[in-house]
Amino acid sequence: MRRTYYRGIYKYLHRLGYEITFAEPDIYQRQQNRDDVVIDYADVVVYQTPRDIDALIARAADADLVVKHSGVGAEDELLEMGVLECKAEGTRVVFWDVDAPATLARLAESANDPFLKLIPQYDYIFTYGGGALIVDHYRRLGAANCHPIYNGLDPDHHCPVTPDTRYECDLAFVGNRLPDREKRVEDFFLRAAELAPQMKFILGGEGWGGKSLPGNVKWIGHVATQQHNVVNSSARMVLNINRQSMADVGFSPPTRVFEAAGAGACLVTDRWPGIDEFFQPEQEDIDRVVGGRDCPILKPAEC
Repeated sequence: MRRTYYRGIYKYLHRLGYEITFAEPDIYQRQQNRDDVVIDYADVVVYQTPRDIDALIARAADADLVVKHSGVGAEDELLEMGVLECKAEGTRVVFWDVDAPATLARLAESANDPFLKLIPQYDYIFTYGGGALIVDHYRRLGAANCHPIYNGLDPDHHCPVTPDTRYECDLAFVGNRLPDREKRVEDFFLRAAELAPQMKFILGGEGWGGKSLPGNVKWIGHVATQQHNVVNSSARMVLNINRQSMADVGFSPPTRVFEAAGAGACLVTDRWPGIDEFFQPEQEDIDRVVGGRDCPILKPAEC
């Protein structure tokens, strides 16, 4: 999901005339498992870590804006410090945190975390979301500037397509199995399947293979980015379940809500602070599930 977030932002920045270089490490067989999306809006550099990092930072020093994304997955601490060497009169340096709740929780647990001393040195902190709660927290830690950059609908890719009988169901949810999401999936998705045995449910995402599922739930494994539209267009309803940390801080709409909206799907979502900032009153109806949890249904008029 995060790759869709980055790609949309960088694609439209390129259309505004910016030249973009995106560097990624050659780890975890990511290069062998790339999807088929053509990236013509950025120069993609695949580097060997940690061997190529010094040369990578030297190259970045010529840029107007240098961004360190959180959670690269290799040598993150080295990169967090290294990119700050690029700071100059004509070069600004950014830390872009796509999981601010997890980052801030980590920092709260350790006063010796080296990233604490780096926060005031960045020109900007960008976050995936989180609203005022996250912004205020980063500012208390010394951030000079902190700005949420929210997800959004990409009309180039989020659109209705012809339904596929393989994905026909009453309710579909696509999301990887993660510790702070699993309990919520059990409550909002698997429990619903148990209560409605006559209905069909589809579960997509990695990690669910060893999970005990109700008989009316079909697990379809990893769903490639280019398949999201067909899943959303084939299901009668599409479910969004935020991770617990994202639901707690709010103002963190995930990619899937915009993908579903763009496909014209009937979207059911868990409730979180700020949801009304991303769906317009009078244009999207918000109903409460009768007899259920505090869980709104967001749907287009024709749903």
